[in-house]
Amino acid sequence: MELPVYFFSGAFDMTCAYEVSEEYYQVLDAPLKGFYSFGNSAHSPMFEEPEKVCSILMADVLQNKTNMADR
Repeated sequence: MELPVYFFSGAFDMTCAYEVSEEYYQVLDAPLKGFYSFGNSAHSPMFEEPEKVCSILMADVLQNKTNMADR
């Protein structure tokens, strides 16, 4: 299956370490992929930085783009 993949990774996430997410992102083969860092979040950026998450969802995810991605 060919799907776009978007990683929302909190810098302070102790459930799924930022570094592990970043490594997985680098080896993942996907037609479109974006990695989004959240410097003030742990495991739930959608609750900890909702404005940024909404901006990314509207500008990138719904448009099938990665313009706001860190990578």
